Amino acid sequence: MTGTFKKRNRVLSILWSAFFILSGTVIALRLGTWGIDAVREGRIAEAIFCFGFMILGIAFGSMSILIFSFNRKALFETDGKTIQIVCNFGTSYHLEVDEVSDVSLFGRHLVLTTASERITVSNLSNAREICEYLQKIIAPKNSKLDFEEEKKIYAEWRKKTIVRLIPTIIATALLFVHIGWCAILTEGRELGDFTASDDIIFAAFAAAEVVTLVAAFGFAKICGKANVIREESLKRMNSAYAQMHRKDALEKYAGLIAVKYFDGGSYRIVIFSPNGDLFGYMLEHFDTKAEHWNTCYEKAKGFHILSELYDDIEDTFSDVILED
Repeated sequence: MTGTFKKRNRVLSILWSAFFILSGTVIALRLGTWGIDAVREGRIAEAIFCFGFMILGIAFGSMSILIFSFNRKALFETDGKTIQIVCNFGTSYHLEVDEVSDVSLFGRHLVLTTASERITVSNLSNAREICEYLQKIIAPKNSKLDFEEEKKIYAEWRKKTIVRLIPTIIATALLFVHIGWCAILTEGRELGDFTASDDIIFAAFAAAEVVTLVAAFGFAKICGKANVIREESLKRMNSAYAQMHRKDALEKYAGLIAVKYFDGGSYRIVIFSPNGDLFGYMLEHFDTKAEHWNTCYEKAKGFHILSELYDDIEDTFSDVILED
């Protein structure tokens, strides 16, 4: 099966690119000029400040390149055993279908979850068809999840995520600590009033901020990857628990017709007919703590024609794949 990508609006892309190029150029030129003037007059701290924002202006203007390169050579192909993907800014993936633990649908966007990351494939015209195709393949594997095993995996990755979060918080806090010691050592003077020693202090402050910011982003990325695994393991654990109670409390619905499940079996739609002239459905979510299916509506949605009920379900839950 091959993915069909929706073509971008070229005029809109050109307009956005022009905006970023023009804005970035104006910022870079203006701050660059101020920075050169500050160097000539010996105002080193001001020069560092101006050149820093000049670099940000150049980066802002460079976003026009990202607009045109996004999904430019997009590709999605699967034969049911392997998946070949090229998406976003040219990132390539070659996966075995067995590596994919979950496939989610968000409009035209397809999200594939593996043991270590989430891959988002954007602007697929046939995203729903691909999602249904892949879910049918991975559904048997997900139906055999072991709750106790998934519980152990979740506890392990919850601990790892917390451990990785600590340096991220520390690095973020240091960004503000640097501001504090710089202000104290320069006695709160404005940039234009800085002495030669203040310029040295400010240069050290700027270097410390850049190094700390890079470290914070690095730690955040590591923590983010661990959190993806934690969230996925939590979802699998909840799915395994919900499957253990898959048929619970269905007897309370008179004239049961069908039950549809989604989100790993943690949600279900119960379709029933309390009498021959009325049909209804109720959305329920499994509460793992209470070990009970909770209703999501105050009362069931009622219809006099069964086909209208199914049409309403299809419209309401268009972004999910329903399973029996």
